[in-house]
Amino acid sequence: RESAVSLPAGEHEKENIPPPVHHSTAAYDKTPTEAATSDGHGTPASAPAIPDAPPVPRFTRDKLDALKQDADFSQLLFLTETYLGKTLNSTEINALCYYYDTLKFPAELIEYLVESCVSKGHKSFHYIEAVAQRWHSAGIRTVQEAKQQSSQYTKQYYSVLRAFGITDRSPIEQEIHMIDHWTNDFGFSTDLICEACSRTIQAINKASFSYADSILANWQKQKVHSRKDLEVIDARHTGAKPPRANSNEKKSQANNRFNNFSQREYDYRELEQKLLKKQ
Repeated sequence: RESAVSLPAGEHEKENIPPPVHHSTAAYDKTPTEAATSDGHGTPASAPAIPDAPPVPRFTRDKLDALKQDADFSQLLFLTETYLGKTLNSTEINALCYYYDTLKFPAELIEYLVESCVSKGHKSFHYIEAVAQRWHSAGIRTVQEAKQQSSQYTKQYYSVLRAFGITDRSPIEQEIHMIDHWTNDFGFSTDLICEACSRTIQAINKASFSYADSILANWQKQKVHSRKDLEVIDARHTGAKPPRANSNEKKSQANNRFNNFSQREYDYRELEQKLLKKQ
């Protein structure tokens, strides 16, 4: 088993929260199960859908005492307290029981879960629990799969930087935390995050994580989960109906495409700026 405590400080592998599978659109968001094929021609393999993670139960005192007699679970308690630098309270112990007994994560995966979150500066059990539930929904059951997911999601950071027009450096810690916030707390796909970055550039002509955060926070309040949802919101903001193909309108649309696009962009920027002033 990989021992989390054997790694020197500062050399822990970073781990990122994977976005919800049903929101994912980028190729690198695929889980190992989704990426597998049933033949040599790229046909997706059929596999039963993995259900969403069950809610966290409240374990009884007898159940907690029984789990503490388990050698692996007892070690998990020790390692977690070592990483956090404190004695776990009853709610935090209950959370570890949830990962171990309900989600059926092996002990080494939970060790890696705690290690990776804490090494990124995330000591909140709310954050750790969100990671665990997304791993469960993504079908991750081994440390190797979790590390592969981590490698895949490193690409997400660079995709966001590229959407901001930044290509000459790596993301800094504050930017990583912000992207994790958009992915974990808001549940946005890389595609929607990059769209918010593009709109930020259009609105203020520079990269701004705080401005993009305001856009995404507004979308989250309006329950935007996909490009289709965003099109509906955009149409509502401009007072226009969703676009519908019509043979009588094609010529007019072609002639006025540039003017309509410019007006639509201007209206949307004006609206977003008003929303930001209210926040």
